[in-house]
Amino acid sequence: MKQLLDFLLGLIRGLLGLPSEKEQSSATDSGAEDVPCGLGLHEMPETVDTSAVPFVGIAAAAASSEISNGTATADDCTVTVRPELGVVNVRTGPRLGFFPAGKTRGGAVFGLTGASEPDESGFRWFQISFEGGSGWIRSDLVRLSEACKLFTYITDADYPDEPVTPTPPATTRFARPATAPISNGYSSTRHPGIDLATVMGTPIAASAQGTIIRAIRCTACTDAKPNRFPCGPTTYNDEKWGFGYGNFVIVRHDYAVLPAPVREAMDDANLTGGFAYVLYAHFQELRVDLGDIVQAGTLLGLTGNHGCSTGPHIHIEIRIGNVEIVDGQWLAQKSINPNLFYVL
Repeated sequence: MKQLLDFLLGLIRGLLGLPSEKEQSSATDSGAEDVPCGLGLHEMPETVDTSAVPFVGIAAAAASSEISNGTATADDCTVTVRPELGVVNVRTGPRLGFFPAGKTRGGAVFGLTGASEPDESGFRWFQISFEGGSGWIRSDLVRLSEACKLFTYITDADYPDEPVTPTPPATTRFARPATAPISNGYSSTRHPGIDLATVMGTPIAASAQGTIIRAIRCTACTDAKPNRFPCGPTTYNDEKWGFGYGNFVIVRHDYAVLPAPVREAMDDANLTGGFAYVLYAHFQELRVDLGDIVQAGTLLGLTGNHGCSTGPHIHIEIRIGNVEIVDGQWLAQKSINPNLFYVL
């Protein structure tokens, strides 16, 4: 009798185009939790391991740019990390994709040993020396002393005008990136972000100047099956599914461009001069790539229903910290309510 009942139920499922019980059980992860867009509580595996990278630097006195007799030599050339920056990686090669050779902080001073051609984003990289080795640091993160002009590979273009600190928005917070209702609010323990219930294909733009420090495209997402739900550890650790985020980007913003409420939260957390990292997830299509420099209004992508998702929306998480790259360190950065960043 049970076999006949199972057969009839299977026939009805087939006529209605529903998956079988076996297909339903295999479509989700082991240990999945039935929480809509329950993202943000899992770590994104790192592509660059910086946990054991030592801090490097040489004393400013050892490479002083003060010229007592008025005659500079190449030995007087110094590279100073911009004082307002937090932790900065020194890499083994002149691109973001190279592993760190060490870490340093704003205000550190180094000797200059070389320079690269501009990378894909238009930035040169300077090779610097420190006790025990050398590495590469991006040109926009440092300032060169006048004596560096004695090197033939250094030009006037390597001495940009000092950046003007942007004036915080009049409202002290940015406008929300889409005119859409909040379908899932912020919870530091359950859902450390917000969801805006956008229609499919809504353009999402950056709120301020920043750098794309992660851009992942969901290779498992297809037009026929862009998402899966519920999700669990298998999806959250699978880059093909964007670690559950589908197509997503992380924009790193410098302290100087952030709204006053975010800067106050950073000051309270002893993160003055650090960064805010804004993650935008579940895009249908990305319009930026890793390493891109974005401005306020730069199109990041079009909203979708990709990854661990139950409908079209944009999921936004914001964390604060003092590391340049958050790969493998996402959960170590302090989560903040997006209402400090946006007018919600």
